Amino acid sequence: MSTLKHNIRHQQAQLANLEKEVLRGPRPLPPGIFNSPPMSPAELDAAAPPSSYTPRMARRSSYDALQGLAGPDSSLPLPRRESENSIREGIPTSSGSGQRASSPTRTLSRIPVSSVGNARALAEEDNGNTSHHSSHLSVSTSSMVGGSSPRRQSFAPGNTTKVLADLQAGVLNAKNALENTKAQLRVSQRQVSQLTRQTEDLKEVRERLRLENEGLNNVVARKERLLQEVLDRARKAEAEVITLRSSLKSETSTSKKTIRDMEASLTECTARTQKAEREYTVLRDSIKGLVESFQTDAVNLREEMKRREDKLKSEAEEMGRKYRLLLEEIQKEREDGGEGIGELRRLTRENERIGKEIEDGLRTEMRQLRAEVDRSTTESEEATQTAKWVPSTHPVVFRWLTGFAFAEILPPSSVVYAGSCDKRVPLQRRTPVVDLHDLGKVEYTSAGGSVKDRIAKRMVEEAEREGKLTPGYSVVIEPTSGNTGIGLAMACAIKGYSVIITLPNKMSLEKEAALRALGAEVVRTPTEAAFDSPESHIGVANRLQREIPGGIILDQYRNVNNPLAHEYTTGPEIVEAVVATPPTGERSSSGKVDVFVTGAGTGGTITGISRAIKKKHNKDCIVVGVDPKGSILAFPDTLNEDGSGEQYVVEGIGYDFVPDVLSRDPADVDQWIKTSDDEAFAAVRQLMRHEGLLVGGSSGSALSGALRWLHSDKGRAIAQTEGANVVVLLPDGIRNYMSKPWFLKMALEAEPTPLAHRIAEVLKTSKSDVQTNGAVSE
Repeated sequence: MSTLKHNIRHQQAQLANLEKEVLRGPRPLPPGIFNSPPMSPAELDAAAPPSSYTPRMARRSSYDALQGLAGPDSSLPLPRRESENSIREGIPTSSGSGQRASSPTRTLSRIPVSSVGNARALAEEDNGNTSHHSSHLSVSTSSMVGGSSPRRQSFAPGNTTKVLADLQAGVLNAKNALENTKAQLRVSQRQVSQLTRQTEDLKEVRERLRLENEGLNNVVARKERLLQEVLDRARKAEAEVITLRSSLKSETSTSKKTIRDMEASLTECTARTQKAEREYTVLRDSIKGLVESFQTDAVNLREEMKRREDKLKSEAEEMGRKYRLLLEEIQKEREDGGEGIGELRRLTRENERIGKEIEDGLRTEMRQLRAEVDRSTTESEEATQTAKWVPSTHPVVFRWLTGFAFAEILPPSSVVYAGSCDKRVPLQRRTPVVDLHDLGKVEYTSAGGSVKDRIAKRMVEEAEREGKLTPGYSVVIEPTSGNTGIGLAMACAIKGYSVIITLPNKMSLEKEAALRALGAEVVRTPTEAAFDSPESHIGVANRLQREIPGGIILDQYRNVNNPLAHEYTTGPEIVEAVVATPPTGERSSSGKVDVFVTGAGTGGTITGISRAIKKKHNKDCIVVGVDPKGSILAFPDTLNEDGSGEQYVVEGIGYDFVPDVLSRDPADVDQWIKTSDDEAFAAVRQLMRHEGLLVGGSSGSALSGALRWLHSDKGRAIAQTEGANVVVLLPDGIRNYMSKPWFLKMALEAEPTPLAHRIAEVLKTSKSDVQTNGAVSE
């Protein structure tokens, strides 16, 4: 590029010098060159005298000089007099040719300056003489001072035409050369512009490359820093690995020792187990013998009791016969004159005494026989169950599990019957269904006092089946409102697992006391903490699971065994009870569950029971979910706007998030009802006072929701349908809420009844009478 610029500057300098030569003009000819006579050949060949000083002619423009040479009528192409930007450039194109004439610059550069000067001199002389022809020219060398230059001598009269032709050709060549130079200059300028643009592009590319280089340097530096951090971490990890390896070696040696101890213990346990199996076999055989002997004894006792009854009957008949004979004798004596009345009375008293003794003895023997029969029957049944269910390796624990009724532990005589039927069918080993005009499924008769016993049992058993629980190592952790925790604490106490329960502060003291009595550890958390807060009962449980070895959350909010427990147990029990309750003259029955109402907490109860009823019993059953105001479980979400964010007192139902096990699908839950605390506690009072059911607050919510739904348009249609069965689930009893202010206010601060006023009046009157009598006696 520098070479090209240098060439352009050199060409511009040559062009400027050429223009200066043209504008400066030729040196003037000696005076009298055209007026002297023609020179002879001898004079021409003679040596030229030394030339004298020639004064400088006036400077004229190249246009004037060439115009003088060519004449006014010449058709020669001449340079322009004026041009734009005051630059003399180009040769005007000849008219009609359509082509630009060649530049004379190149030709002018080849013409000697003296020739141009001679041409100007000829033009001036031609202008002075008006007309001049080359044939009249003559040169006299004698008139010259000194020797003339050979160039001056070339202007002989016969050479004028040739000079003009050469001059014209030189002018044309100069013009062509000038045009070519200008064209080259324009090309060079364009190249310079292009190179300038390329230079700018190169600068921009260089700047971009510089920025990219800086970015790459930053990336490299960052990678180096990251690499250094990775190396540091790797060194730390290597150090930790070395530490862990050393600790692992020590732990391995300890573990090997422990394994050896465990193997020894296992061997000892195996020996004990074999011994226990042998003892169990002997015990089972002896139990079978005892069962057979008990059965034989029971048969013998029944026969003995029958014989004694027959004997007593015969003795009674004999006494009756004697008594009739005695009466006949007394009657005969009375007819004879009344003698023997005293003897008759004596005999009557004696007869009564003997009869009473016989009756008392009979009753005593009957009670003893019945007690012996009942004891023998009970021992026989227990022995049979033990022989049937006890495995050879864990006889005590599994026997207890088999007899541990999560659904109900009530004797048959205290079972509440389903409905108010003529033929009562006891729901043994199940929680009862009672007639409330609607039907109530009472769950507080479970071992733990609530419906949550069912899911606790199933979640523990399924976790064991999946290998998630290890006896003696696993720690069951569960966030709960209390009832699920009680069920888990009962199951884990039997199974041998430690339990940690995280419980919100608003839950009752009775729940905490029951949990601690069952061996569970209880951690209280703020009630107002959101479910996703690390301070909530869920957040604390997750932290404990992460940091306690063997910790596991069975997670009733996500565990599929929660709804499955109700789908396989609670739902079928409800269906069986309703189907088994025949219609009576007072109350008809459709023979199916038409409406089911329950509160929602985790949602497993309503989801599982709904699926059990709709899949296998009545697909048209209407399932109504009850949600307390302040909770967000109801669907659609617009139902939750009333009372949103408010705290509610009722326990066990409602949450500030939707658990995974709750199905809000209308196919499972047809409709939702929102209830308040006041409605729930008023319904609890009604159940206690009028139905004799000691239920908790969530049961009141379920009943109040059912009553409100029955007053709706759809519910009113069901209520007016003859034989429709509406089942309300009553989840738990009042046991866990007896210290709560709402219950104490309801139980102890109620308005006095008329009977209470009457009692007060009676006691007051009685007291005054005593005082009066005392005063009189004094």
